[in-house]
Amino acid sequence: MARIITYTQGRNGYSSEWTQHHYEDELVRAGHELLTLTPDVPDDPGSSGRADQHLLDRVAEAHKQKPVSIFFSSMFDDDMGADAVKRISDMGIPTVGVHYDAQMVSHRAKQIAPAFDLYWVIDPPAVEKVRAFGANVYDAPVAANPHVYRPIDVGEEVEVSFCGQRYGSRIYYIEQLFRAGIDVEIFGGGWWTEPDGTGNSGGPQHPRLNLKAAIRHTLGSMSHSQGRAWLRAAVLNRLKRTRYDAEIQSRIDAHTNPPLSFPDMIRLFSRSKVTLDFNELGNTHLLSKALVASRLRDFEALSSGACHLMYRVPAFEPLFEEDKEVLYYSSVEELSDKIRYYTDEKRDRVRAGIRAAARERSVRDHTWTQRFDQIFERLGIKKG
Repeated sequence: MARIITYTQGRNGYSSEWTQHHYEDELVRAGHELLTLTPDVPDDPGSSGRADQHLLDRVAEAHKQKPVSIFFSSMFDDDMGADAVKRISDMGIPTVGVHYDAQMVSHRAKQIAPAFDLYWVIDPPAVEKVRAFGANVYDAPVAANPHVYRPIDVGEEVEVSFCGQRYGSRIYYIEQLFRAGIDVEIFGGGWWTEPDGTGNSGGPQHPRLNLKAAIRHTLGSMSHSQGRAWLRAAVLNRLKRTRYDAEIQSRIDAHTNPPLSFPDMIRLFSRSKVTLDFNELGNTHLLSKALVASRLRDFEALSSGACHLMYRVPAFEPLFEEDKEVLYYSSVEELSDKIRYYTDEKRDRVRAGIRAAARERSVRDHTWTQRFDQIFERLGIKKG
């Protein structure tokens, strides 16, 4: 089987934990050998040049010990030099990059994307943008590890749930659902009333920014249409006046729970009659045409056999069949109606059918093993 080097930002925190639960665990189960590297340089405060050379030394040593099949990385221009990628290719190791948020921040990979032998873009609206950089694009969505994200044998004790932090369109939909009398069980940070009593709904949150990073991000975002849309929406969100509704916030507080561990989140997918996702990016729901994208959470829920209700994302529709494997909505009214319909006890068998079909489709078409098999084929790599 293949010997794969993965190069990521670190082994602590959520970003590392999800890669371990997803493609790392699944690829090892499939018989592949993984060697995970990070940019840490011993006894060095950290410069990209030193980190690149440290990486090249380790890759060369690993390749000398036993041939490496693929170098796989999600690094951006600020994290790794394009020349380092080319030097790894010169060692005879195929290089594969991946961008999980190219629709919003494609500019962060403008230099490094073309340096990879193959560059994986998960957002279809960003494919041509990244291809224009000169990258050899592999266009495919993310996936879910079916060994980890799987149905759990528990009862449906939660009517409708949402798992995630408070920001963007999530705020709008959650408040509208509570106004419609639908009490969503929420698991995530930022939803409780603030200690001073003003409440999270008292207006948009404006955390202190790193000015240099904010300016760099803003200038980069202005270089492409999706970024400009994101900025317009951010300005609109700053300017809009929000009336704080103490009654609604009190009800939200009563149904807000702490963030879940990965195992508890997977269990929640089976405990809930219906799970929700809100797929507009940033605050673009305030625009006449929102930017939308499927999320990793959608694949996790469906692989876990959830009866999952998400915003209608055109690029996602061919992946799962509507009303048989997944549920879609296009407005808050449709969202409310479908929650009421599918949580009704008369629809118990319908939900069970959707759950089983979602799991079956996920295992058949949307695993990391399948994505990497396609990458191997594109690069002409024999797995073993």
